[in-house]
Amino acid sequence: MTAVAVALAESGCNPGASHTNTNGTVDRGLWQINSIHPYSSECLFDAQCNANAAYAISGGGSNWKPWVTYNTGAYQKYLDRARAAVERLAVGERPVDRSEGDVTGDAFGDLTAVDAEGRLVVYANGIKTPSYGGKPFLTRTWAGDNTNWSAYAGSITTADVTGDGFADLLTLTSDGKLDIYPNASKIGNGAYFTSAFWSYPNWGSYTNIAAGDVNHDGFADLAATTTDGHLHVYVNTRETGADAKPFRSLTWDYTSGWGNDVIDIAIGDATGDGFGDLLAIRTNGYLSLFANGIKLPGQDRPFTDLTWSAQAGWDHVLDITASDLTGDGFADLMAIADTGELQVYANGSQIWNGTPYRGATWIYDTWDNVHHIA
Repeated sequence: MTAVAVALAESGCNPGASHTNTNGTVDRGLWQINSIHPYSSECLFDAQCNANAAYAISGGGSNWKPWVTYNTGAYQKYLDRARAAVERLAVGERPVDRSEGDVTGDAFGDLTAVDAEGRLVVYANGIKTPSYGGKPFLTRTWAGDNTNWSAYAGSITTADVTGDGFADLLTLTSDGKLDIYPNASKIGNGAYFTSAFWSYPNWGSYTNIAAGDVNHDGFADLAATTTDGHLHVYVNTRETGADAKPFRSLTWDYTSGWGNDVIDIAIGDATGDGFGDLLAIRTNGYLSLFANGIKLPGQDRPFTDLTWSAQAGWDHVLDITASDLTGDGFADLMAIADTGELQVYANGSQIWNGTPYRGATWIYDTWDNVHHIA
């Protein structure tokens, strides 16, 4: 309701509205997003992209103070019109995005990978496409031009860092940085990941990264393993403004058990409760699930207890990622095996008495030399 009223006050709900301020910055689109924020003019003149930006800047609709018309109260005279519009369109609250790999923004997890040529590529889900026969990832839908990703990227993960409903790309680089690429698919030529907007130095002591919504606020948080056996979790700051950064100080430090036997980690809502859980594969062949548990009595952090494990065969897997491919609210699991296969495990928690993963549901060959998936 407030969001619509603010848009009416700011622009008259005109997606092409533009205003140049005395300091040289420009406000654009429905919610008059200022040019200090990391969005192109093409994005901000697109109604959906502008709405996604407003959602992110407002902290998921919880803080409208960055807008002058909210602070002055000017938006209040539009509340009746906003209420009527919301009721007419039956608009509800935007759900928390539980699909960590959803780069297309359609609520179904997609697959991002570094392929055998060293390109960053995206396979849109497509499971609801009639010609796909109920299978995801049958067609590569985008490929970048850069063929250096196999050398550049040490670990990748995709999740919605900015809170706009589109998964962003986080990359642990071979030269010791954490680079974050906001999703740019609604800008320009539709390329998903064009340039890193945030780059953190001094990440050379980290080995694997995984992003997902750990605290159920609609913004992806970050987990990372270290060379000295720690697991670090950074909760998203949800900051807005010119100096905003999604990750700053360390939130939780798990001081043992995450050494060089960890092959890879992933975050996904495997239990279906809306909170990201942690998955890990190890050199002893185990696949382990650490359910979130942050809301359990006496808990002040997630991932404290091992919830479930498969105890053989996962030492033949090189890389994993997890997201909701089928739209049932439970994260499915993707794995690259040393046999050159992409293996997809549909989550069976609802039919297997809480066991999330058994045999692979879909297997795709010719995935040899794929370096990373997310």
